[in-house]
Amino acid sequence: MRRFVKVFGNHLEDETGSPDASRPVEKTKIRLNSLVTIPFMFNRVRWLQVKKWTFRMVEFGLVQGLVQALTAIAGLLIVRTLAKQDYALFAIANSMQATTNLLADLGISIGVRSIGGRVCEDRQRFGQLLMAALTLRRWFALASLGVTIPIAAWMLWRNGASSLLTVGLCLTIIAGVIPLLESSVWITSLQLHGQYRRLQKIDFSNALLRLAMIGGLLHFYLNVVTAALAAVVGNWYQLFWLRRFSTDYADTAQPPHEEDKKELKQISQKMLPNGIFFCLQSQISVWIITVFGNASHVAEVSALGRIAVLFSILNTTMETIVIPRFSRCQEPHRLLRRYFQLLAVCVIISAALVGSAALCSKQFLWLLGPHYSHLKPELLLMLLSTVTSFIAGVMWTINASRAWIKGANLYIPATIITQIVVLLFLNVSTVRGVLIFSFLSVLPSIALNAYMAWAGFKHTFKTLSPVSANS
Repeated sequence: MRRFVKVFGNHLEDETGSPDASRPVEKTKIRLNSLVTIPFMFNRVRWLQVKKWTFRMVEFGLVQGLVQALTAIAGLLIVRTLAKQDYALFAIANSMQATTNLLADLGISIGVRSIGGRVCEDRQRFGQLLMAALTLRRWFALASLGVTIPIAAWMLWRNGASSLLTVGLCLTIIAGVIPLLESSVWITSLQLHGQYRRLQKIDFSNALLRLAMIGGLLHFYLNVVTAALAAVVGNWYQLFWLRRFSTDYADTAQPPHEEDKKELKQISQKMLPNGIFFCLQSQISVWIITVFGNASHVAEVSALGRIAVLFSILNTTMETIVIPRFSRCQEPHRLLRRYFQLLAVCVIISAALVGSAALCSKQFLWLLGPHYSHLKPELLLMLLSTVTSFIAGVMWTINASRAWIKGANLYIPATIITQIVVLLFLNVSTVRGVLIFSFLSVLPSIALNAYMAWAGFKHTFKTLSPVSANS
């Protein structure tokens, strides 16, 4: 009762209507309308919070939708303009650039987000962390380029590229990877400080620049090399602004922090098997069709992937706004509720997009041009594989943001066993066979992420509930 009087003392009045803190509690009357007002106030505060974050997500989603629309238009112009042979080479170059960037990370971004949450308010200390991360990424990049460039050269040659064209595309891969090494670190810096509007401005201007370059090249000379160079210019443009904005929150003149470097190495060592395997899995469809199919099939798989860019809007919104908010939540029951809310939203949106593609498949395929108008069944298979990967990716991002990675070492053997079994029954020299293979390969990840979330919540309820009860 004393605690109630202390908290809600300003709502207590004596019989005459004037506050009197000196009178006994038993002689103090609590007005009925105050008891009604208190829960109303709490509900109003909660409603205002929901309204605030809903507005932020809608605003971010609309701007990000515009960014992805510009990116999609630029990509579709390339698909419709280049011949299948040339587009296959362009797709291989993009695939190997993404693989190299992922191999140069190996948990560094997760480590920066984890350690940065503790030190991001100290500008000098945060700068030391970022310098440590950049140092490691550069060393990892040298190792990854030594592996991916020879593979890229072979894949390009396998699909009909000349020696000169192979050398030129390999150089564009290197030139495009260098700015990406730093960009992922600077992006994490801005995300930790909630600067999503700045990130949107960078993304929007970058997408607009790429579209302008592709549009200009259409009137001059658009081929596989110039299209790849447009992406390289966009990567450097993005790096310039990310680095400039991040200096407001991090002192880049600081030397790398040795303890941070040690902790980042430990995280990378833990993530090494899964990191390498994830790099291979992210591009496995293109790689398999390159080995067992031909350039036409490579172009078809890659072109269908352009439609899947719709899900990058959701991925960016989740990673920039929703997941950081989830990471800061410390109340177990609210954490559990938020987890299922996020998954429910992802499933509903995914179902809506797949349904739209099923009803309007001709319109979707028209975007790709006449070379790909016959791929209606393959379109639905691509989207089914994409939504499954999207949900699995959201589950992993949520788990990783809370360091719920118990059992993550099972992902590699479970996926390999699944793929071996599937390969025994599928013809992966066709586009349809590769897409079915891609869909079935994601199912072990769904099951494993569900287990990691269960184990994480079990541990969280044990460790955080007593703290919440005592507070």
